[in-house]
Amino acid sequence: MRVYEEKIPQLIRPFHENFSAQTETLVSEKYISYFRLVDQLVSMSMAAMTKREKENLRKVNKIRREYIKHLIKQYDSNLDDEFKRIRDTIINYNLNNVILRICNFALSKKLMKDMVPKDADNYDFEEDLRDTLDEIAFQLESVGVEPLKIEVGEEDG
Repeated sequence: MRVYEEKIPQLIRPFHENFSAQTETLVSEKYISYFRLVDQLVSMSMAAMTKREKENLRKVNKIRREYIKHLIKQYDSNLDDEFKRIRDTIINYNLNNVILRICNFALSKKLMKDMVPKDADNYDFEEDLRDTLDEIAFQLESVGVEPLKIEVGEEDG
């Protein structure tokens, strides 16, 4: 047994605890706590990420900021309860799920590289982001909010 194989359970434990806590916060609908746990996971995952994955995180956060600005323009106050609900349950929740998948992919490549087949499909950031933005648009339209038009292309992913 190689030395690093003995350490794998110790390496995985903090990630497992983070994922378990995420599940608990989602079940209890404590979205702010969930967002903080995803932020913590990003910090824990940085060493496993490529430059491209880090750039993808920046892109998701940029889109989040654009959407928050867009919502602020549509509401009289960013303290409005409806604004907060839409921001947290539609924008932040959906975009945090993309961030979570970026982290999961980076971690699985790093921690389980011997178990993942060499020809396994890679995570498709562009497709995931495009699908998530479509879902955000659908959810916003269902509550009467005009979604942003954001194009995701080859140069974006």
